[in-house]
Amino acid sequence: MTGQPYPSSLAEVASWSRVNETTTDEARKRFMEFVILNCIASDGVTRENLSLKGGNALRFAYQSPRSTLDLDFTADAEGIPDNADAIRGILDKAFAFAHRRFDVKAKCQRVKRNPKNPDATRPTYDIGVGYQFPGDRYFNNFESHHKITTVIPLEVSLNDLVCGTAKWAGVQGLRVCSLEDILAEKLRSLLQQKIRNRYRWQDACDICMFTRRKGAEIDRAKIAEYLKRKSEIREIEVRKSNFDDEIRKMAAFEYDVKIKNEAPQDFIPFDEAWREVILLVQSLNIPD
Repeated sequence: MTGQPYPSSLAEVASWSRVNETTTDEARKRFMEFVILNCIASDGVTRENLSLKGGNALRFAYQSPRSTLDLDFTADAEGIPDNADAIRGILDKAFAFAHRRFDVKAKCQRVKRNPKNPDATRPTYDIGVGYQFPGDRYFNNFESHHKITTVIPLEVSLNDLVCGTAKWAGVQGLRVCSLEDILAEKLRSLLQQKIRNRYRWQDACDICMFTRRKGAEIDRAKIAEYLKRKSEIREIEVRKSNFDDEIRKMAAFEYDVKIKNEAPQDFIPFDEAWREVILLVQSLNIPD
């Protein structure tokens, strides 16, 4: 990926596609991600209660070359209700900005709660944002059409913990998790692999990339504090020794294939990435 990680107008989609040697469809998706972020920042409810996190926060705000298509947010529990219809209404109100500002249309195509169990206290809403450009088949009757196939995936996590946010000049007003918050979240996710039986290949790569790039700027005291707080609410024990061989093996699963696919020009071998993870962990003020 070269230059800016997204087209910022309809007029830029074709040229961005050529410069980045990607398909027009990919360029359209990247433009819609940018549009959605602007929509979130345009509305008071979403602006004050949603924080962009994860791989696309790193990509958009911190210039990561690794590319993902889902937009991940953590929601403030008091501002975003645990209700699919209410979330749909809140987001669709914000998405109206897409047509006013960018001449494209967007709406919630699906809003699904995971898990379905209403007693689950930390649900994630899986949301598909359907979109159409001028000239697309369903642009003119977009509001009434229920089967739009052009979709951007978006996730909203409720009752999770954001410890630090930062400003991003790319979209004024958008709340983005700070780099320290994201790195602490990734360390917690690595430890959580055993509990959730999930493989977190992306975390070692991201931690390595940003400790190498931003090492002198990263506040390790904040990472340690945030890691402890984020782990406490999940009842995860934080110790340096817990980043053990089992955690390493789970993080290595399909690492080479996935990273080469998402960031081929910036590929970091897993052993190098894991070495940086351990160096970061050893530098933190957490129990041995």
